[in-house]
Amino acid sequence: KSNSFCTLLLVNTQETMTAVLGIDIGTSVTRLAQMTADRKMPIILRNALSNESTPTLVSYPDEGMRLYGEAALGKELSRPQQTTMVLKQSLAADPSDANAVAALARTGTPIAVNGDRLVYALGDSEYTPTQVLGFYLAQVSKYATEEAGQLCLVAPVAAPARFRAALKDAAAVAGVSAPVVTVVDEADALVAYMHHLRISELPEAPEEATKALIVNVGESFTSVVAASLSKPEATVLAAGGLAVGTSLVDCALAETVFAAIKAKHGEDVSTHAKSHNKVMRECKKAKVMLSTTDRVHAQFECLKGDIDHQMPLTVSDLAAASKAYAEQLAAVIAEVMAAAGLEKGCRVEAVGNGWRSPLITAAVKEATGADRVGLSLDSNMCAAEGAAIAGVVASVAASAAVAAAAGEEKAPESPNSTVDPVHTVKLGRADSCPAPVAADATDSALVAQWREAEAALDAKDAVEREQLRALNDFESCLFQTREVAGHAFADDADASTKIMAFLEAEETWLYDARDGLIEGFSTGMIQERLEAMKAKVEAEFPQVAKYREEEAAKQKAKDEELARLAKENEGEKELKSDPQRLRGAQERREQGVNLFKQEHFQEAQKRFVQALSILAELYDNTGDNKAKKEEIALSCHLNIASCSVKQGLWKIAVSNCTKALEIKPDHPKALYRRGQAQAQLHEHEEAIKDLEKALELSNGDAAVQAELDAVKQRVAAAKAKEKKLFSKMFA
Repeated sequence: KSNSFCTLLLVNTQETMTAVLGIDIGTSVTRLAQMTADRKMPIILRNALSNESTPTLVSYPDEGMRLYGEAALGKELSRPQQTTMVLKQSLAADPSDANAVAALARTGTPIAVNGDRLVYALGDSEYTPTQVLGFYLAQVSKYATEEAGQLCLVAPVAAPARFRAALKDAAAVAGVSAPVVTVVDEADALVAYMHHLRISELPEAPEEATKALIVNVGESFTSVVAASLSKPEATVLAAGGLAVGTSLVDCALAETVFAAIKAKHGEDVSTHAKSHNKVMRECKKAKVMLSTTDRVHAQFECLKGDIDHQMPLTVSDLAAASKAYAEQLAAVIAEVMAAAGLEKGCRVEAVGNGWRSPLITAAVKEATGADRVGLSLDSNMCAAEGAAIAGVVASVAASAAVAAAAGEEKAPESPNSTVDPVHTVKLGRADSCPAPVAADATDSALVAQWREAEAALDAKDAVEREQLRALNDFESCLFQTREVAGHAFADDADASTKIMAFLEAEETWLYDARDGLIEGFSTGMIQERLEAMKAKVEAEFPQVAKYREEEAAKQKAKDEELARLAKENEGEKELKSDPQRLRGAQERREQGVNLFKQEHFQEAQKRFVQALSILAELYDNTGDNKAKKEEIALSCHLNIASCSVKQGLWKIAVSNCTKALEIKPDHPKALYRRGQAQAQLHEHEEAIKDLEKALELSNGDAAVQAELDAVKQRVAAAKAKEKKLFSKMFA
């Protein structure tokens, strides 16, 4: 018999059809999935840059608003003392464990112990990891496309009670508008996900249930789950975990590098935060590369004391670094298999990024006696999707229980809603594997204090955002007016000179305002200056308004064409099978291509994003489905990059080119587009690398060569200017 998973959740039984938001807070990135009971599988949520994952980083700059996700990325190297890294580890760390606290502090993140709590010491203020996570949750929860009736946060199997309590407290600090906030154990999430994903192949009778072992090799936690799966029941037979993950391998590999640097240069760079983080980052890259090659040449540049260090790292080095973790992983696998009564050679599924290492995969095979390790589950999204599924299953079960208690055959539903039968599964645990003990609640007065502090910070951020928005509005109007004036006064040199001089003076004021050189600077001042600029242009340069009217008429014709195209998608049937989803994604892609040809770049980009969202709903990601999915996804990411280049959205272009290169490394067009975008972001070194590689792969394409030459010229000009500046400085 199994304990119903419903007992783990406090469920709002009146909200069966409301959305459930599942969030898996990872060591490096966080992922979100959203689900309602009428859907078989969750929707994977993307952030503002169209990425399925958002870096688990928050930065508290000395001035300006707080940054999170991609905006905070890179701050761990440039501003580690302002960046709350190792957030997941800090939620789990014991403040009384001096070694654990010291290990977290090695990254340069400003972590310390205050009383019985860990805190981030940022400037004159201190924030607990729970407070930082509260801010982060508040931001990423905005990616949900529907208001959540439940929020399900994933906790690794080995996570201590303080971690689980911190998740709930953080949701309270965030003020997340979910009436139900639940911490879902990763074991339940993984079993729920596997059940729903593979339900078509599961036996009808619980007595004939499929037994499987799921191994989640994460960066800072490891979870091992034994499951019994049939169509009507999904049971966690046993679960175990480690409070370490593949970061243990990274650290061991880094120690090899630190020792080599000290031996050669006589400097211990491991105690220097920026150097430590650079070495760790390069070791992570080397670890990935060593999964496909026997040797890599690692470069560690600009370390403490201007040290540049190069050294080879081999598979033997990685094997030595992986030994301790592999032994711990084998031990917990053996423990879980014994508790569940699983025999050697049982079905094994691996998820998490760590299984990609052949050494770790070999360790799993040896420990389980399996001939192969299954990779049919989504290694990245399974925990977030599983949490959303578990929330829906529990909600449906609780609603049914309430209806049964009232003597009804089933729970009342809204006229337009249905519950997919897959959610009637009995999701639970064996009696020998009870659910994790709930943590003691944090003092409500303290949580309220944290919430009050977050509200004050949020208000401050809002002021900063408003001011930044006003500056951006001013700058946009300035540059748009300059562009329009270039067309409107193409045949009137005197008027062109006059308006350009006026706009140049406004631009000087703008830059002085940004640099804090304007006394009494405020959002209101910017808005007043903007209105004055608009009024002057309208009064003294009427040709600008006339040109805009003409362009508006052209745009209206484009909009009418878009409206016609939009009708083509009305009345489409729900995509219920993988072939239908692949056809739907292909149709969206083709629509996007046609819109791009007509220069409807924003609308085209939406179609490509829709295609990617449809692809994310595929159930079977193997064989021909996988090949077709990758073909469409590659095209969509490249086209999103092209649309972004046309719109000047350089970061989105870089992000999607990188996604394309993950699907097909060394794709010349992806390298070319990314090089273009990086050049516009003034990341010239990276741009040159990409363009040179694209040039080589494209056999000297003229457009690539021209772009490469232009970037090199800009770099040379910048260096010449810098040299001239320094020569004057020291003359």
